[in-house]
Amino acid sequence: MDTVRDASRSTTAAGGAALGLAAVAALSLTAAHLLNRGTGADELVTLGMLLGWTLTAWSAIVGVVVAVQLGRGLARRRTARADILLLVATVAVIAATLAVYPPFGSGGASA
Repeated sequence: MDTVRDASRSTTAAGGAALGLAAVAALSLTAAHLLNRGTGADELVTLGMLLGWTLTAWSAIVGVVVAVQLGRGLARRRTARADILLLVATVAVIAATLAVYPPFGSGGASA
C-alpha cells in the first residue's frame, strides 16, 4: 500500500530526476554549440544536439508527471516545499535552455 510518505518521496525523486535531466540537457547543448563554433567533428555536434534535445523532452515529460502528482497531492495533503522548488527549478532550466537554444527559427537547431 502506497502511503503519503512514500508518495512524497517518489515525487521528490521524480522532481530531482527531471531537474537532473534538464541540467544534463543544457550542458549537452552547450557542449555541442561550443564544438560547432570550433573545428569540432560534425558527428559530435550532431550527437550532442540530439542528446540535448532528447533529454530536454524527457525532462519536460517527467516535469509534467511531477506537476500532476503535485496537483493531486494539493487536494489531499500538504506538499513539501522541496517538491515545488524542484519543479520550479526544472521549469527555469528548461525555459533558459529554450531561450538560449531555440529549437526552430533564427538561431535554432535548423541553422
